Amino acid sequence: MDATTSDVSLQPPEPIITQETMQEMIVSAFSAFGLQGNGSSSTIWILDSGASNYMPNSLHGLSNIRKYVGSSHIQTANGSALSIEAVGDVSSNFNDVLVSPKLFVNLVSVSQLVDQNYSVHFTNDGCI
Repeated sequence: MDATTSDVSLQPPEPIITQETMQEMIVSAFSAFGLQGNGSSSTIWILDSGASNYMPNSLHGLSNIRKYVGSSHIQTANGSALSIEAVGDVSSNFNDVLVSPKLFVNLVSVSQLVDQNYSVHFTNDGCI
C-alpha cells in the first residue's frame, strides 16, 4: 500500500436513529401520559415548542367533548388559519385540548408541559 492509498471511507455515516424509530419512541413516551395511538400518522403526538395548546386532529380518545364556541383559530407556521371544532380532554393531565381535523398530526405544547411542572430537555441529540 502506498502513501496515497487509504482504507478510510468518505461515505456519510448511517443515522443513529431512523425516523421510524423516533416515531415509535415518541408514541412510547406519550403512552406513559395516557396518549396512545394506533401508529397511523393521524394519531401520532409531536412535541411542538411553538404550540400554545395541546391540539389533536380528531375526537378519538377524548372525553368530556364539547363544541368549541369562540372565534379563535389555530395559526400554522405557514400562516394559514385552521378552525377549532371542539374541545375535550385526553387525560386528567391533558385537558381542554383544541380539536382541529385539518391538523396532520396531534401537537403537544411544550409550554403547557412546563406549566404543569414537567421537564422538557432539548439537546443536540433530541428531546427528553
